[in-house]
Amino acid sequence: MPDTVKAPNARPRATGTLCRRDLQARANATLKTLGLSRGDSDSAPDGAHTMVSEFEIGLVMSRDVLPPRQRFIIWLAAACVHGATDRVAWLAEGAKDGNLNVQEIAEVFLQCSLYAGFAKAQAALAAAGVANVHLEDTDRSTDITQRSEQMRQTLHGQRRNEGYSDPALEHMNELYQIASSFGYGVIWPRPGLSLRDRLVCAVASLSCLPSASASLQKFCKTARDHGFEGSEVAEIVIQTAPYGGFPASFAAMQSTIDALGVDLT
Repeated sequence: MPDTVKAPNARPRATGTLCRRDLQARANATLKTLGLSRGDSDSAPDGAHTMVSEFEIGLVMSRDVLPPRQRFIIWLAAACVHGATDRVAWLAEGAKDGNLNVQEIAEVFLQCSLYAGFAKAQAALAAAGVANVHLEDTDRSTDITQRSEQMRQTLHGQRRNEGYSDPALEHMNELYQIASSFGYGVIWPRPGLSLRDRLVCAVASLSCLPSASASLQKFCKTARDHGFEGSEVAEIVIQTAPYGGFPASFAAMQSTIDALGVDLT
């Protein structure tokens, strides 16, 4: 049976009263704390823009279960996966204000290419203004198959050959060898972003993809193995809600519960 982990104590509870003015005040304070502008108020009618601010910033982004650096990685990854380039540009400006440097922002999008595809990753790089930054690279003469196996062992341990990565699944294995050689052999070992940050990016990205339940469950377990509390993994899912919508977030949270036994009651 999976371990049961208590949910974060810092999340807002339905105690006392909470009105929309409170949410807007919280949103304004959060924007200031995170170094974010108010965004493009011309992109929606005044009332709608206010509601979005109250929900996205006042209810979700203001939650401090995770540090700002990790929250920015989650938001950038979610915006990239959903192709929300306007959001990417807005978030990148705030992220550069002391949370992530331009190389780290670019690495987030390169990591996202494994989940969102290269077209969306390239669009995010351009939107964030980091398409031309200099990035360190790995040794291109190293055998990526061997490096992939080492990274899979480091990340997943005994689970590295379970499920869709089972070598006995002939045709699946052909596809998986392509994905793992590039993903684990090229992207995951890259300098510029820590393994822990890449795990945050992976869980956030997979949370935005309802078809990726098996992958999300695997990475939830891997995140726990690398020191994340179950409540922290659950919070990653919550922070993606403004981008994928509630049904996708509920599905991702269920996958997290199935993987970790997180008690959200």
